[in-house]
Amino acid sequence: MPYFSSGKSFINPKTINDMNRYILSVLAAMAVTASSASVAEFSFNPDGGALHSYGSGLKERYDVAIRLCDPKLAGTEVTGLAMPMNVSSGISDMKGWVSSELMLDDRKNNITDLAEAEAVFEDGVMKVSFPHPCVVPSWGFYVGFSFTVDNVDTPAMENPLMLSINSDDPDGFFMHSSRSHLKWIPMSEDLHAVLDMTVTLDGDFKPDAASVSVAQAYGEKGGQSPVRISVSNAGNSEIESVGYSYVLSPSGLTGEGEVKFTSPIPACLGAGNSAVFKADVPQSDELQTIRVTLTKVNGQPNALTSAMAEADLIPVPFVPINRPLVDEYTGTWCGYCPRGFIALEEMNRRYPDEFIAASFHNGDVMTITGYYPYPVSGLPSATLNRKVEVDPYYGSSSDTPMGIDADWQAMAAGFCPAEINASLAWQDDSMQTLVLKSATRFVFDSSDIDYSVSYMIVADGLTAPSKEAIPDWMQSNYYANSEPDIEGIGWEQFCNAGSSVPGFVFNDVVVFASEYSGYSEAVPYDIVSCETYTHEITVPVSDIINIEGESLMQDNARLRVIAVLMNADTNEVINCGRSGFVSSSGVSTLKADNARVVKVICHDLTGRQVTAPVPGSIGIRTEILSDGTSRSVKQKF
Repeated sequence: MPYFSSGKSFINPKTINDMNRYILSVLAAMAVTASSASVAEFSFNPDGGALHSYGSGLKERYDVAIRLCDPKLAGTEVTGLAMPMNVSSGISDMKGWVSSELMLDDRKNNITDLAEAEAVFEDGVMKVSFPHPCVVPSWGFYVGFSFTVDNVDTPAMENPLMLSINSDDPDGFFMHSSRSHLKWIPMSEDLHAVLDMTVTLDGDFKPDAASVSVAQAYGEKGGQSPVRISVSNAGNSEIESVGYSYVLSPSGLTGEGEVKFTSPIPACLGAGNSAVFKADVPQSDELQTIRVTLTKVNGQPNALTSAMAEADLIPVPFVPINRPLVDEYTGTWCGYCPRGFIALEEMNRRYPDEFIAASFHNGDVMTITGYYPYPVSGLPSATLNRKVEVDPYYGSSSDTPMGIDADWQAMAAGFCPAEINASLAWQDDSMQTLVLKSATRFVFDSSDIDYSVSYMIVADGLTAPSKEAIPDWMQSNYYANSEPDIEGIGWEQFCNAGSSVPGFVFNDVVVFASEYSGYSEAVPYDIVSCETYTHEITVPVSDIINIEGESLMQDNARLRVIAVLMNADTNEVINCGRSGFVSSSGVSTLKADNARVVKVICHDLTGRQVTAPVPGSIGIRTEILSDGTSRSVKQKF
């Protein structure tokens, strides 16, 4: 029975990333060399996304293929193929081929009719060059590799192929084999993955060529609208920047500018990236059409002269900031959960005003009463707006460092129909009761959706309150004595520590949550555009406890409230807002000091740094804050 591996058990994520970088560097070098020769690369994984191992687990002969049927490729010539493999040896009888159809002879052996050549295996990549190129017809044809797996002594040999989960294009993966797949089978739709194969094409390709698409946009009347464009490589060079112009109709407003990509778009046909620019919006309520033209690529005139797209631009009274809620699920007993902590700290650093996270603990001293907002499959885990479950660090990519960033950004880019702000204050000077408030405002009139508002109090800086409590607060750590990941701050506090980390400081911890379904009275059923709807509840300090009834109040000044606007029928999150830290002097605001602990350094009294202080010893604890400041205190560990 064939099976599909996430890659973590069989191939190191660092190895995968190195492989991706190697392949992309090869492609880029080929593109630079071949620009004058009109050569370009095509792949169903053009952006070099994360790879996953796949195989039948059997010693057998493999035949794998993709189909080229893009009309834009018609008339070009296939001159070579390349395919990364999850093995370094143990394969033989390698061939690359081109065929009009996927065919088998009477003995169920693969046969081809257009081209076939011996393949070579170099640096983990199977390659073939065709002495006589094949012209891609308008109706398309198939290209592929055949090889024999000589043994299955290792997990890699059981899973020799590398797939990308970036696409499930039905033309992206076909497979036949001598024992497990006795006929040609389309694989991509069932696996939600495509074969990571690169095709070298000779045709009328030029450098500095790109196409564009544009998404529907909403803009504040008389102000500006964020306009999201998607840029796709249509040539044979990397794309570092694009120039654009736009025109709105019927208003006639125009503009132009340039966007630069943080990471260049690879020199592969179809590789892409998105960008956002601001467009002027008329005062009128009249629906506008925005037409965007890509005028330049890498500072040069766009070699693709037809790079134009249009979409609706809808004038609205205001544009809410979309803040997707990230619920993280973690526990001190969970040795892989530190990566969730790293991710949240890094996201808070990158997006201090937009990123909002709530860390739900399970099975430890920070577990509170009530139900999880989402039935997660295990720990560590996270959800986006309580409708998509992902890894809190890798996101949906499985093994891309800080992949959560791309998932969060993709959701944040969507239009949100309402804004919600939150504030937190003490009811009086006794500081025994907290007042949680929300203020909600909608873009459009509405009378067809039930909304509700729920609240969570989150605490920063939670740690073992006493020497005796240290064992219950230690964070289990499976990253001990390992190499730090390539993204995210604070990895060293785990990689340089032991299997358990004492004295750890926890942030974004949910210490109180209102009823999951929220308060329906917070928002009326009949909503009027631009009206502000306020709501408040009170929470006694005595309710801020763990499941054992023990107080989770440690620092009265390190509490914030998250207000969550929800669809009352589906319990999906519409938007959320977070207050600043509570103050005894008044109500917190979103603009309050949001500096947070991003790193903790411990020294003994001689000044020597220690990664795991001996319980009961006295030393200096230094907290590094997100605003660049620090604070130190002498304490008993």
